[in-house]
Amino acid sequence: TSQVSDLDLTEALKFIANSKRPYIYCGGGVLAAEAEEEIVSLSQRLSAPVGLSMMGLTAIPASYPLNLGMSGMHGKYAASMAQSKADLILAVGVRFSDRATGNV
Repeated sequence: TSQVSDLDLTEALKFIANSKRPYIYCGGGVLAAEAEEEIVSLSQRLSAPVGLSMMGLTAIPASYPLNLGMSGMHGKYAASMAQSKADLILAVGVRFSDRATGNV
């Protein structure tokens, strides 16, 4: 595991604060870390929609209003569009593949 410097953290927080269309992309790592509540809290705080990988489908409740479902070529249109229109993607516990994220 690598360490995050204070400078890196400050820089990341600036990107988040300046984002107009943030998108949270979650995978199975959210489940492994038992961070489901934290993702919902972050989503609420940022008013950010959440897209899920196949391995992260149960990372947040299906009834949560900002849950757009699985993104990618076999996923939900809304999740894929939000991902492609985002000016910031917060990827949490997820791997990127061309079938899920395209050329992001």
